[in-house]
Amino acid sequence: MQRVAFAQTIPVGTPVLEDYYRRMQLLGKLDSNYSFSVRPFYPKYLIKTADVFDPDSSLSNDNFFRVKPVTFAKGNGFFQILPLTWQQ
Repeated sequence: MQRVAFAQTIPVGTPVLEDYYRRMQLLGKLDSNYSFSVRPFYPKYLIKTADVFDPDSSLSNDNFFRVKPVTFAKGNGFFQILPLTWQQ
């Protein structure tokens, strides 16, 4: 028996990621029929990428941001840290 569960995607109000996906839509790289006011927001249905939190792979080149997901159930499940937004 196989079970699938999905958790939170991009948190509401994440300024950097929402702006990135909106710019991509304005540039014609994402479907223009998608509304960003609909929640929850699932970017994996808009763009084919391995990491929806780093869609252009700009963070994957930096070892500081490279964090492997914690796996469980013999590799059939994983936890991933959500992005952090620091505001002062």
